[in-house]
Amino acid sequence: MKRVSITIGLFLLAASASSQEGRVELLQEVGPQQAARLEEYNSVFLQRQTYYASRHRIVQADINAILNAREVSITPFPDVEPIVFELREISREGEDSIFWRGRYAKDPFVDDLRLPLAPATIQFEAWDLEPAGTAVISILNRFAFSPRWKLDQFDRPVLDGRAGEPAVVTTPPPRTPEEIATHKRLLSFQKRAFFSVSATTLDFPEYSSRYILEPLKYTPRYSVIYEIPRSTVIPVVIDRLPGEKQDPVMQAQYERYSADMARLPKEEGKEVLGDLK
Repeated sequence: MKRVSITIGLFLLAASASSQEGRVELLQEVGPQQAARLEEYNSVFLQRQTYYASRHRIVQADINAILNAREVSITPFPDVEPIVFELREISREGEDSIFWRGRYAKDPFVDDLRLPLAPATIQFEAWDLEPAGTAVISILNRFAFSPRWKLDQFDRPVLDGRAGEPAVVTTPPPRTPEEIATHKRLLSFQKRAFFSVSATTLDFPEYSSRYILEPLKYTPRYSVIYEIPRSTVIPVVIDRLPGEKQDPVMQAQYERYSADMARLPKEEGKEVLGDLK
C-alpha cells in the first residue's frame, strides 16, 4: 500500500470467488524502522490519543483485499484473538468515502435470531497528494469545473478531447484568475493517491479490553490501534449544580490529564504527508 497509488477504479473490479469466500486481516504489520519513524513524526498526536491506553502499534491496511472480502478479521495485537466480522454491505459517498459494514460473527444473538446486531464499520477516506508530497483529504478538493478542462502554457482553459469521447462537458471553463488558480492547483494533485482507515470502537464482552483504530494525524496512510483495558476508568468531569460535589478522585485524575495535555508542544502548520521520505 505504501508504494502503490490506489485509484477508485481498483475498487470496482469484480471480486474473485476465492477472495469472496476467504477471510482477510485488516491490519498489516509495519516494519520496525518505519514504525519508529512514524511514531516520532506523530509523537504529540499519539501521546494525546493513547494517554489511557496500555499499548499501541502502528499498522496499515490492504484496502483492495478488504473491499473484496466477505469476512474481515481485526487482530489488535499478536496475543489477542482476532475479532471477526461478516460483511453486511459496502457503501460509498461519492468517490471519496467508502464504508465496509459488517456484523460481529460471534454474537450469539445474531446466530440465534439472525439479527444484524453488533455492527462494525470500517471507514476509508481518500487523500490527494500535492506535487511536494503533502497530503490533503480528497473531500476538500472537489473540482468546481470538469477536470477535462486543462490549462495551456498561458493558463488558458483547453478542453481535453479524449479518443472516443464527445468533446462536451457539463461545466463551463474556469474564467476568473481565482477560478483558474484553484483549478490549476487541483489538476496538479494525484487524486485519491491513498485511503486512510479507521474503525468504530471495538468493544465486546469476551475481550478484556476495548480497541480503537484511527489514522495517524500527520501520516494518514498509516493508522494506530490501541488498547484500553476495561479496568481503566477515564475521568469525565460533569457540570453540576451549585454546591453539588464532584468525585474528588475523578476530579484529580481529570486535572492531571488536562495538565499533561497542556504541556504537549503545539504543532500548528505541521505538514500532513503522503509518506515519510
